[in-house]
Amino acid sequence: MSPHSIPTLIGGSVVLFLGLFVFIKNRRSPINISFLLFSLSISFWLFGYTAAYSVKEEAIATFFCRLACVSAMFTAPTFYHLITNLLKIKGERGFVTLSYLAMVALTPLFLFSNYFLVGTYRYFWGNYSKAGPLHPLYLVIFFTIFSRVLFILFSKYREYEKSTPIEATRIKYLLIAILAGLLGAIDYLPKYGIAIYPFGFAFEILLAAIIAYTIIKYRLMDIEVVIRKGLVYSSLITLITLIYLLTILLLERIFQGVIGYKSLPLTIAAACVIAILFQPLKNKIQSFVDKYFFKGTREEVARENERLMEEIRRSERLRSVGTLAAGMAHEIKNPLSAIKTFAEYLPVKYEDKVFREKFNSIVTKEVDKINHIVSQLLDFSKPIPLTIKETDIHILIDETVNLLSNDLLKRKIELKRDYQAGDGVIKIDPLQLKQALLNMFLNAIDAINSDGVIHIQTYRENNKFFLRISDTGCGISKEKLSHIFDPFYSTKEKGTGLGLSVVHRIVKDHGGSIHAESHPGSGSTFLLKLRC
Repeated sequence: MSPHSIPTLIGGSVVLFLGLFVFIKNRRSPINISFLLFSLSISFWLFGYTAAYSVKEEAIATFFCRLACVSAMFTAPTFYHLITNLLKIKGERGFVTLSYLAMVALTPLFLFSNYFLVGTYRYFWGNYSKAGPLHPLYLVIFFTIFSRVLFILFSKYREYEKSTPIEATRIKYLLIAILAGLLGAIDYLPKYGIAIYPFGFAFEILLAAIIAYTIIKYRLMDIEVVIRKGLVYSSLITLITLIYLLTILLLERIFQGVIGYKSLPLTIAAACVIAILFQPLKNKIQSFVDKYFFKGTREEVARENERLMEEIRRSERLRSVGTLAAGMAHEIKNPLSAIKTFAEYLPVKYEDKVFREKFNSIVTKEVDKINHIVSQLLDFSKPIPLTIKETDIHILIDETVNLLSNDLLKRKIELKRDYQAGDGVIKIDPLQLKQALLNMFLNAIDAINSDGVIHIQTYRENNKFFLRISDTGCGISKEKLSHIFDPFYSTKEKGTGLGLSVVHRIVKDHGGSIHAESHPGSGSTFLLKLRC
């Protein structure tokens, strides 16, 4: 094997691995399938030239060059296909199909005629394809497809620029990555007799790596970090590869001049020695880049994650607030009705002293009631420290359930209460525990959907207060059950995964514990243990 074929062999292997890795992650996803096709086009293109660089017979080299060119042709339609799937654009299907058909039509002409390829050039790195008379026509088709892709991305960027800035940013960096990938066109220069080593494939590897990362971890990290690191690491890898190749060639010439060797084993041995020497250098460069180029990256990501976590926590609280507000609507409506009634009679009965006294007493009381409800709603929407007071938990449960009476009625859910006779007073923060109870009842209602039963049971034992909430819902599998209290873990499609996490935190803050039991199809039971 020629030393010059090592970069293409490594590059093809890396892209093939990326394609298979992404495909295995989700074999049914159109995005993952189209990425695999794109990766196969790049990898077989590089494998074809790996073989062409390594053989001396012109006929065999020409065959591998033709295969490599056919594979390279399909990078355009497969990439077009991939981008339309990534952006979920259905209107481009006809053009995508047309681009595939164009390349399929050109395939036999590339393989069996001299219209597009005419033999090979013999360069210092090995055999390379020679462009035929109609090759410029192929380049027009090839770059027209890529121009269409760039137009689509630019249009989407303009569309999202004001409405969805985050999506616009991702598309912007994807555009930058694709423009970098187009530098791979450098590899067409040797086809026209320009003796420059075709290193453009390195940009295609970078492009494939960025898209693979975007597909797998699209929501976990900003793509800007990926591109910044990708560009620096790719540049360093290219630099080290060039030094590696130059060193191999220099040593080869020295050995040939001194001892006149022409042995492949000695070349391989020299390559191994250099690889060993370059490993420490690679590690030092990697440490240097992480330390000076990306010093704040981890801290920035950590801060961003913390900010997003707080936003989701707030969203979960506001979801509960929305339910609380709906349940309290009638409580606010009643005082307003009383105030309105007295206000209507005020012009008529203003001279009536008894009426004025009654108006003053009732309206003041009703306004205080509304003010209390609004204050409670505002306090509920923001995190506050525990305010422990003696509270009758049975009354608190009833108040919380009453807020959900409409939901229970709509879904035909029966509520059974089995309170232990006697005192239900315990030391808790009623506001926060009400939030926990509300989240639990909402989960139970979501699990049942319709025609089910929620059973609430309380009892005391060993100076502890126990609250058991059972439902006849769909249940939770054993694998998922162990994660239901984890932040951001949800068994529901639209859930944020913080409802039960908030419950767990509130119960823990009270010095209590919560335990869940469930089986698919048999409902779920949550047992809260609180200090008396």
